[in-house]
Amino acid sequence: MRPEAQRLLRSCCLALLWLPRLVCAADEVRISEFMAANQDTLRDGYGNASDWIELYNAGTNTVNLAGWHLTDDPLNPAKWTFPSVALGPARFLVVFASGLGVPDPAGNPHANFQLSADGEYLALIQPDGTSLASEFRPAYPPQPTDVSYGFAQHVMATTLIGSNPPARLLVPTVVDD
Repeated sequence: MRPEAQRLLRSCCLALLWLPRLVCAADEVRISEFMAANQDTLRDGYGNASDWIELYNAGTNTVNLAGWHLTDDPLNPAKWTFPSVALGPARFLVVFASGLGVPDPAGNPHANFQLSADGEYLALIQPDGTSLASEFRPAYPPQPTDVSYGFAQHVMATTLIGSNPPARLLVPTVVDD
């Protein structure tokens, strides 16, 4: 085999070895939490209490979100497209759902739609425009003000009082005002 053909074959084989790792990393980005009725919890770069969506990369590789999409419309999966943003492993990214569609002065991304506190569809779509990374279907439930909705990432339990403690604790069930 000629040296040029060997180099081309070697390059193709190396690319194929890396492809599954890239696909697996992409599949690990998901919507971890959102707030559809933000009044006092988190402020954007304008100082406004916009709705927000948090993404989490549960993979082991950094994922460039360029070309990924967020949507609140199942008929328009590419409603808002991410600019080039690197999301490292075990890292979070907040996107404000203000309806502005452009980053604020602090550099925070803003989607071109707002969330409904009454509940609606919400999805993160991969760059092909159709593959779902995560979604709330048919709709997330109605949202109270300043309460986020999402999935637990890591749960750690700490036992403060064992089964045979040297003291007793009384927790009242009724509190008088």
